[in-house]
Amino acid sequence: CSSDLDIGRLKSAAGILQFVGLHAAELEVVHAVSCFSRLGRLKNQGPRKPALSDSEVFQDLVALLLQFVEAGRLDSQALRAVLVAAAYLGLVPSSKDQELLVPLALCCAAELRKQLKVASAQDLASSAWALAKLEQNDAETLSDISS
Repeated sequence: CSSDLDIGRLKSAAGILQFVGLHAAELEVVHAVSCFSRLGRLKNQGPRKPALSDSEVFQDLVALLLQFVEAGRLDSQALRAVLVAAAYLGLVPSSKDQELLVPLALCCAAELRKQLKVASAQDLASSAWALAKLEQNDAETLSDISS
């Protein structure tokens, strides 16, 4: 898929958001997760920019991911990728970041609980780390992960 190649070449948050804005109607789960994950990895690179949560395109991407998670379309590896990216994006949380990222993280955690038997140890450990970084002490998920 040419979209996969395009996403792999994007080197800035602005480029990723532009891609998402141009292709929003056709983004599949893998593309949405990939873009969100790349945004998480790029968060601390370069000069400080306006918060991503101020971007309507970013808000739309988070809403799309939430829809995909609620529909059960993410496997444990994709859930982990979203949680880790959310943690990186929320390291310097503003109230607006929290309003966007925490509901997504909690939804991912709830979905991960349904997939515990098929999730890898890495998926579980990284997801638990991400929830802790987001200061979400989801006792039910953390208890399920540890057992």
